[in-house]
Amino acid sequence: MTYLELADRVLRISKGLRTEALKYLYEAEKDFIIKTQITQKTWNQPVTPANGTITDVADSAISGYALFTSPAHGRSVNDYVQVYGTTGYNGWQQITIVDDANSFTTDHAYGSAEASISAFWQYGFMFDLPSDYAGWVRVEWRGSQINPINQNDYDFSAQTDGFQLLEGSAYTFWIEGDRFRLVPAPTDTSAIVMAYSNYDTTTTPTSPIIPTLYHKYLIDYAIATMLEVAGDKRDDKYWAKYNEAVTTVCVNNALNYLH
Repeated sequence: MTYLELADRVLRISKGLRTEALKYLYEAEKDFIIKTQITQKTWNQPVTPANGTITDVADSAISGYALFTSPAHGRSVNDYVQVYGTTGYNGWQQITIVDDANSFTTDHAYGSAEASISAFWQYGFMFDLPSDYAGWVRVEWRGSQINPINQNDYDFSAQTDGFQLLEGSAYTFWIEGDRFRLVPAPTDTSAIVMAYSNYDTTTTPTSPIIPTLYHKYLIDYAIATMLEVAGDKRDDKYWAKYNEAVTTVCVNNALNYLH
């Protein structure tokens, strides 16, 4: 069904506004996807670890941020690098401008006290997640499945200087906001292969991306939300229907996985 058709069914019960019904239907699909992981895509991210020497730090005339000189750095805009060996720029940073083959600007503001220092950078440990990412399902590295670790449970991620990342064969990962991080920082070339649950990122979608079989559950969510906002006690009935549906789908998914 289209969202307009779904909205008509919502309005038969809620008696609200169409724009409001559509808003909650969009919200319903996101909630349903998060809880059931019913949509899935594959993300492949080539990883080629690299490192380099920074021979100078200066003010970027373009952005006013730190401009690092590093011969033949080979990096691109949006790459993450871990800078270490300075007194003020240590830590991971994102490249915002590739000034030329021998220099790049990052998202850290320049400080004159750091001028003309020597330092180092590492690459190949952190990557932006897909824009439609809703949650990971399975992650593989070098052909083997790896499982996540809570960053608060990981005792060491840096060398003894506190800034250079611990390097080696990556065997776990964690999600930092909208970024994916391999741990330890890999020294071997491979690729991240991740099956993930995805949102619809269309601004005004015409129809839900979840299978038609599940569209009716979005109706229950939207009705429940609109009734709840209106102070109508009937919302409990529709929340119960929606939550029961989510539970059923999750159980079925688990059984299918076991088979």
